[in-house]
Amino acid sequence: MLNTDDLLTASAAIATVALILTAVQLLPTTFVRPLLPPEGAGILQPRLAAIDGLRAFLALAVVFLHAWAFRDTYFEGKPFDLPRYPFFCESGLVAVLVFFMITGFLFWNKAVVARGRVNPFLLYRNRARRILPLYYFLCCCTVAVVFLRSSGKIGEPIGILLREIAGLIVPGLRTAGPLLGSERKVMLAQSWTLYFEDLFYLALPILGLAARSRRTSLTLVLSSLLLLMMKRVEFHRYDYFSLSFLVGIGVAELLICLPNVRAPLSRKPFGLLILLLPLLVPWLTRGTVTPLVFICAAVSFVGVAAGNDLFGLLKLRCVRIVGTLSYSIYLLHMLILYCGLTFLNRLTPIKHLAPFDFSMVVCVAGIIVVAISIFSYRYIEKPWMQVRDRL
Repeated sequence: MLNTDDLLTASAAIATVALILTAVQLLPTTFVRPLLPPEGAGILQPRLAAIDGLRAFLALAVVFLHAWAFRDTYFEGKPFDLPRYPFFCESGLVAVLVFFMITGFLFWNKAVVARGRVNPFLLYRNRARRILPLYYFLCCCTVAVVFLRSSGKIGEPIGILLREIAGLIVPGLRTAGPLLGSERKVMLAQSWTLYFEDLFYLALPILGLAARSRRTSLTLVLSSLLLLMMKRVEFHRYDYFSLSFLVGIGVAELLICLPNVRAPLSRKPFGLLILLLPLLVPWLTRGTVTPLVFICAAVSFVGVAAGNDLFGLLKLRCVRIVGTLSYSIYLLHMLILYCGLTFLNRLTPIKHLAPFDFSMVVCVAGIIVVAISIFSYRYIEKPWMQVRDRL
């Protein structure tokens, strides 16, 4: 059973999300217009507003995960790890898996439109323009923070320093270990997902060959599922990352082959189920990712991909704006949390803060993260993005 602190912190998180969305909703239209995703830039249909909105809640879930992880581990003097609160632990981990599902879904649809002829040059160029500028900006800020934290006194040999910095070149390849005398995990841990996304993009031109027909697509999905099940038997655990990309591909195939399923999946009762699952499942799993959790996440994603907007929630202007900022929120939030919480910890020990008091800190931190993400999107992400992201 969940205790009082579990319910209190979860309720505070929901209130924080509502406050952030309200603040974004109150921003002037002229200011937020560049933040709204373009209409008519879709793949098989106009851009799915529901998926844009879903990204907002996924990104904020990861912010909560890491904020409470700082409190429960790092500022307790322990190695940085998952928090003890089941809602934050599970919502953050599942959010990453659903992000992978979105990637698989969107890019498989593009491969279908291209009839399997995925142009590697265009794909890699556009993905690099989308991912790398903000990532390298994060790396530069991280190195600057570490340098300032050490007061400019780095005791390691220059060769080791260069190797540590070189480890940042490939996104997500090295997210733990020393960086100029500090632990990079507390500032860069979230970037590990970029490595898996990069592997998916690298494989897409070959995988996309199966998108030439429904038969070959079905063969790819079933054979990949069989391979992953064989790995489950061998290692006694599921490869949820690969399964997530596969779920995205499978959902794209489902909606292409059976377009009539969109109607029942987009109805309000199914939307109510999607809203209830994140609140009910942690009671059963205590925050761990189990097959039940993964199935619930996949079922929820099917509904959103089919157009279920959760009673209009995912199509609200403020939600779609935060969804547009999701990459900035996701990539920058740990460094912002690290700097802010480290400063706060000097004023009052974070480990001594009561759950409700720290919830207020997380609320302020969430607003700051979104505010900074607005500017990083407008002045770093958007200038590098092409009007059309073609394959």
